[in-house]
Amino acid sequence: MGACRIFLGRWLLMSVFVVYAGCATVDTVEEPEPEPVVEQEPEPEILTAEEGLTPQERFRKVLTLLESGQAPQARAEIIAYLEDRPRSQTVRGLLRQIDTPIEEYFPSESFTVVLEAGESLSTLANKYLGAVYEFFALARYNNIEVPRNTRIGQTIRIPATPGALAAHAGTEETAPEEEVPVVEVAETVEEPVEPEPPATEVIEQLSTAEQLTRMLEEEEFAAAVSLISSMPELISDNADVALSAYLGHAQLEDTSDQDAAESLYSAGTLFISSERDDEALDVLSQAVNRDPAHTGAMEALGELRQRLADGYHREASAAFRAQELDKAIEIWDRVLEIMPDHGSAQVYRAQALELKARLDSLQQ
Repeated sequence: MGACRIFLGRWLLMSVFVVYAGCATVDTVEEPEPEPVVEQEPEPEILTAEEGLTPQERFRKVLTLLESGQAPQARAEIIAYLEDRPRSQTVRGLLRQIDTPIEEYFPSESFTVVLEAGESLSTLANKYLGAVYEFFALARYNNIEVPRNTRIGQTIRIPATPGALAAHAGTEETAPEEEVPVVEVAETVEEPVEPEPPATEVIEQLSTAEQLTRMLEEEEFAAAVSLISSMPELISDNADVALSAYLGHAQLEDTSDQDAAESLYSAGTLFISSERDDEALDVLSQAVNRDPAHTGAMEALGELRQRLADGYHREASAAFRAQELDKAIEIWDRVLEIMPDHGSAQVYRAQALELKARLDSLQQ
């Protein structure tokens, strides 16, 4: 009987354990779901301008960046440029091309042209918009990401500004005029007066020569030199303006010796082509002094010195033969000032001085 009780007790204990185990498997505790991970957007990269650039170097970099379609970095360089040259309307215009929505910058109406050999967005901007630096806005208008990547035969939309329409009309063949019958009108109807365009539009319609003059007035010599370099045909009709740009650029304190020498060399060649040799001699000498490694300036200066010295030597020799000794000696002094090692001038000047001394002794 005691054994039965022990067995019964063990059986009940096992039953309770089985029931408890079964309940444990049914009543599982659910773990809380992990909260979704919210991905944070990367912070926009803060672009900074390159340090140590002169305004001229920074201006060229801005144009290079815009031609490559790197507007954000170009904008950073523009901000740095304007800290040094806040009055620069040219550079402010480039900033406006970057920041202004293109539908506000240009009208939606347009006409198309086909890009021909030798043309670019810059030449089209100058031809139709009157501003060579409008190339970036024109690229945006045509959804061209890299302005320099254009091809011959590409169709380009030109915004239908008044100036662009006038330039486009001038390129088309004029149709023969038809005879219009004269209609008598009972009363005169006044034509509506068009409102004057805003100042920004007037600026955009300035001719390239007027833009160049405005740059000089604002002392934007680097921009003026850059414009002349991109459009050398400007020089023929605006030689004095080009000379002012070159000389003004060279005289700026922050112009490097290499850039100054290049501008002085350009001015010197322009003086030579205008038959202003004495002025050419002066600026070419300055160019060599600023950058002795400028081979173009060195060669041009050497040729000019030789030509001037030989010409003055012939003039002095003619005066010597006419026994105008004082005049001859004065001219030979000029020859030796230009070219100290001019052998003929040294010999003949010495003879003129000796002859003059003899004549003076005879007159005493």
